[in-house]
Amino acid sequence: MDQPTAPVNWADLGRCGGVTVTPEQAARLGELASWLAERAFPLGLTNYRSAADLSLHALLPTLALFRLATSPLPGPILDLGAGSGALGLTLAILCPDLRVVLADRRQRSAIFVNLTRARLYLENVEVRQVSAENLAKTAGGSFAVVGFRALAQAEAALGLVGPLLRPDGWVAVWHQSEDQAYRDPPVGWARRATVATVLPGLAVSRLEIVSRETSTVSPG
Repeated sequence: MDQPTAPVNWADLGRCGGVTVTPEQAARLGELASWLAERAFPLGLTNYRSAADLSLHALLPTLALFRLATSPLPGPILDLGAGSGALGLTLAILCPDLRVVLADRRQRSAIFVNLTRARLYLENVEVRQVSAENLAKTAGGSFAVVGFRALAQAEAALGLVGPLLRPDGWVAVWHQSEDQAYRDPPVGWARRATVATVLPGLAVSRLEIVSRETSTVSPG
């Protein structure tokens, strides 16, 4: 395991993002970062091998989501293409009353995230090994927010997530700040807001469907 690093000041960073982080939640987030660095990196589910890097690159950017939402954050929330589970598990720790679903088509991701969920006693988390297309067949139109990061190019990604949203739902996408494809989304979508994260060069945008006839069709 990596050598201990200075702890993240989650309370102060949370206030900047409009969310209260209790000492207990801060401790659990620190445990999550250490666990992911130790166990997810060898599995190829994250690029970061230290808890400090995990916190900066994978956990802390999640806080920006709260600046895009009404309070409290609506649910259920879907973390699509969950990978190591950093996004969805961070939300589950910060919002214990919120139902969070983490979905990934890869077996190793689903097994790992489910193990992490059990390790951290996150009863508000559901883990699914499923593709976006198959999830839409069983849970289409049921999510208040679908969040993702590095899922696919904008048109393809939004074509996949559109069928998963409730009529009043929206998408939260973490993307490079200069990625014009999300700042000027495809036909059928509108960008309502974009905020910076604590990670330089990374932003999160809130996108909403304005025409379902065009927003849910994947490019062929």
